[in-house]
Amino acid sequence: MTAPPSGSHPERLFERLEIDGVPAFAGQGSRYMGALLFRAGRGDETLHIGGVTHLVEHLALFGLGPERDYEFNGYVSGLVTGFFATGTPEEVTEFLAEVCRTIQDLPLGRLAAESRVLRAEAASRSSGACDELIWLRYGATGQGQRYLPELMLLAPDPAVVRAWAAERFTAGNAALWFSGPPPTGLRLKLPPGTRTPPPPLSPVADASYPAWVVGRSGGVGISFVRPREDWLNVPMEIAAHRLRVLLRFERGLTYDVGVAYEPVTSHLAHAALWAGCLAEHAAVVRDGIIEVLEEIGAHGATDEDLARARSRFRRRMEDPEGRGQEPAVAATNELLGYPYKSMEDLHQELEELDGPAIARRMAAALETALVLFPHGCPPPKGRFRPYPLWSQEQVRGRAFRQTRAPFPWSKGPRLIVGAEGVSMISTDGRAITVPFASCAAAVAHPDGILDVYGEDGFSVSVEPRMWRGGSEAVRLLLDAIPAGRLVRIAAPPGPP
Repeated sequence: MTAPPSGSHPERLFERLEIDGVPAFAGQGSRYMGALLFRAGRGDETLHIGGVTHLVEHLALFGLGPERDYEFNGYVSGLVTGFFATGTPEEVTEFLAEVCRTIQDLPLGRLAAESRVLRAEAASRSSGACDELIWLRYGATGQGQRYLPELMLLAPDPAVVRAWAAERFTAGNAALWFSGPPPTGLRLKLPPGTRTPPPPLSPVADASYPAWVVGRSGGVGISFVRPREDWLNVPMEIAAHRLRVLLRFERGLTYDVGVAYEPVTSHLAHAALWAGCLAEHAAVVRDGIIEVLEEIGAHGATDEDLARARSRFRRRMEDPEGRGQEPAVAATNELLGYPYKSMEDLHQELEELDGPAIARRMAAALETALVLFPHGCPPPKGRFRPYPLWSQEQVRGRAFRQTRAPFPWSKGPRLIVGAEGVSMISTDGRAITVPFASCAAAVAHPDGILDVYGEDGFSVSVEPRMWRGGSEAVRLLLDAIPAGRLVRIAAPPGPP
């Protein structure tokens, strides 16, 4: 363990140290907690191995046994995997040492069982507006994958899981945080490794903003992507407060208004605001959200808005639980390569933030807006353009007609398999196309169905019995799918 680096800020209520070559941040919380973080998350995966990080996390925790006398758990976010425990310093030391041990010797005999557990976990939750919005921006790449199934759980490969753990779960790719002084005697014994920078974003090429789209999640949502330096969650929280007053207390149209803010690279963040509502109220709720956000973009925050934001932040600073999370934020920023700031630093920035600055930040964010609302709502007025729901191109190749089409000249959907990709053509001639060059993954099901996913979020599902010569179409596709992108699901063996 080493001392804090020279030049550290004396006003911070946490310090930066190193433990076995891993940066560590120690704060002053009310309960003793400790966590080991790795710069590996869902956004680092490619779709055909989606879920591999989740498997490493579950297998590592399984190695600790069913329960301990203290609380512990793990999580996987877009960019970070974390293992944390709450207890005495000795218990936290034991937990972290055990995690480091099991990560290097994963119980891969448990792989199939943990895959089932994770699939059951996924089945018990539903994706919300925030996940759908980020998928619409980035498709089947990076952060957008969280809306899609974790394909590695369908056909788990122990060699892939072992290699991923060896590459990503290393001392060089880790950080620690504690809500109190670091425990004495902690030894991590992780292999050295290197820091993995956050992956670059791959936005859907044909989308331009601000835009609107009919969503699948229900309710109304809107999202933005802006530099983290804009601290967009401040104007977003101001908007959420105004919308709760307007939509919940005055009009009675929604239960609550939610806000989410998450880094998607070192210096960019995805921010989302959403409100659940009945379908018949969706247009009014959506227009109310847009109106409030555009009002802030045009005129900024009032003195009352800013006073409320500052008061909430001061209460968080004075709350021991809030202060205890400060080293967690610092550790995450360390892994992302973003300069961390103390709560005192942030409080000073908030004190200096004024109404015109809020207006500039919100106005810039609105240029990146994506509005999502349920089917049946008319398009919003003003600046918003439709999000592309069809591909710009279709491939040339062999055409297949549906089995229910009685004659070759019958109008109806067509499937085209060509040398460059696959297209599903609607009756009116619009296409959903997945080029092989940008195929994110393909899933071959035991019943012969083949799902082909494109990096831009479009996908084509081919059910052989629905097409004349459908088995031949699937065979042509299987021959053309890029190497390593195909996931073959074995027929289920039945209950274990």
